[in-house]
Amino acid sequence: MLIALFPNEEINMKNKILTAISFIGAPCLGIDFYRHAHSVDQWDISVLTRICDILFMAGWICTTFAFIHMQVNGEKKSARNLLYVQLLFLFLAGSSDVAALLKIPVQENLFFYWDLFWPISNCMMLVTGISIAAVGKLRGWQRWIPLLTGLWLPVTILVKIFLSPEYMAYIGGTYSIIMWTILAYVAHSNREQETANETERLHKGFRSRAA
Repeated sequence: MLIALFPNEEINMKNKILTAISFIGAPCLGIDFYRHAHSVDQWDISVLTRICDILFMAGWICTTFAFIHMQVNGEKKSARNLLYVQLLFLFLAGSSDVAALLKIPVQENLFFYWDLFWPISNCMMLVTGISIAAVGKLRGWQRWIPLLTGLWLPVTILVKIFLSPEYMAYIGGTYSIIMWTILAYVAHSNREQETANETERLHKGFRSRAA
């Protein structure tokens, strides 16, 4: 019995680690926005900013892993590939901050295009959110959370244009903290439920074979 259950115990531990990273990273971008609320015209790219960005991306990556395992936007290969593209963009965005933090020499022009994967990742999240909402595997209000998260970039840009950079920092920061935290909750709570269901099926299968 212990041998049969061990794989699921290992999965549970991995899920808990991914969940912890997701929830730690979720508020980091918003916190950094708050830090710059009164100096948005001179946004300093400090070590703390880079660390916040890396933690935020690490959390988002872990949330995306949970969605991939759940096949949350459908079982078709194209749908799965969409999430893998999202994951690739997140890795590229996060790695640009790692390179900057470690002061790895990179050509300025190359780093400019590398760093563009930050906004590209947010644009991709809008596409991912639409696909998840369209499939409807997530139920009720949870179905719309990825889409609302993907609206963060356009909402933040509009606030900056029509209000002010300071409002952008506060509203964009708050929006980020709320939506990425809820996104992490949706991903990992559903993933944990799937794991629990898999464990129950395993128990039933073992009991039926033992009977």
